[in-house]
Amino acid sequence: MTINEARDLIGHTVLWDMDGELLDVRIVGVSEAALVLVQGTGDNLLGETARPRFVRAGELSHVPYLTLLATTQAQFNEFAFSVLVNTRWDFDQTDDALDALRNLNWAAGFDFEGQSPPATRPAERFARDAVLAARRLWRGLDQEAATARAQASSLVQQPAITGPALVYLVAHADLRAVKVGVSEADGSRIAQHRRRGWQLVAAFQVSTGKTAVSIEREVLRWWRTKLGLPACVQQQDMPQGGWTETADAGRVDLAATVARMCELAILPK
Repeated sequence: MTINEARDLIGHTVLWDMDGELLDVRIVGVSEAALVLVQGTGDNLLGETARPRFVRAGELSHVPYLTLLATTQAQFNEFAFSVLVNTRWDFDQTDDALDALRNLNWAAGFDFEGQSPPATRPAERFARDAVLAARRLWRGLDQEAATARAQASSLVQQPAITGPALVYLVAHADLRAVKVGVSEADGSRIAQHRRRGWQLVAAFQVSTGKTAVSIEREVLRWWRTKLGLPACVQQQDMPQGGWTETADAGRVDLAATVARMCELAILPK
C-alpha cells in the first residue's frame, strides 16, 4: 500500500503484516512523516494491538479476504488432511486446522460437520477467519520444523556413545539459561560446559547412549511443546556446541525437570 492509498482508506479496516502475522487494523490517520497510524479491531483489541501505533504503509494491504482466500485455499487443502490425521501435531494446531476448514467451507456457502453458516455473518467474515487460522497453522508448523532441524543438526554433530551414558542438566548464571544434554559416562561433555561457566545441576547414568538421547528429547519436547520455551542461547555463546538444547532458566522449574529426568532414567527399558 502507498501512503496516498493509506490516506484514502482512513477509517477503513485493512491488513497489517506484523512480523509475518496478518492482523485486522483500522487506519486512524497519516503523519507528515509518511507513517500510518493504525489501531487494532475485532479480535485484535487485546494486547499490544489495542494501542494506536505508527507503521509503514508498505506493511499494510487492502486485499479483500475472499480474494486472499482464493489464493491460499489450494495450498491449505494440500496439507490440512495430513495435519488432522497425524497424531504428532498438538491440539492447538488441530484446532486451527478445523477452524480454517470450517470457515473456508462457510465462506463458500457450504455446510461443515452438518452445520450451516450463521446467516447473520457475511461471507467476508468467514473468509477472514479461515485465512487467519490457516496462517496461525502455517506459522506453527514452520516453527516446529525449524526446531526439529536444529535438534537434528545437534544430534548429527554429537558422537555416538557406546555403553553407559549420562543425561545431565546444567545451568549458566550469566546466560540465564539451563541446558539438557548427553555425555559419555566419564562426564567429559559436562567438563566442556563447566570450563565455559556452566554449573552441574544433576546427572543420571543410564545403560545406553540411546536411552540418554531419548530422555534428552523428552525433556526438550516438554520445554518446547508444553511450556512453549525456545532455545535462549545464541550459537556464538556456546562454541562448545549445545545451544539448541537450552531454555530460559527463569521459566523452567528446575526441581520438576530433575524429577522428570530421574523418573525417566529409572524406568525399566
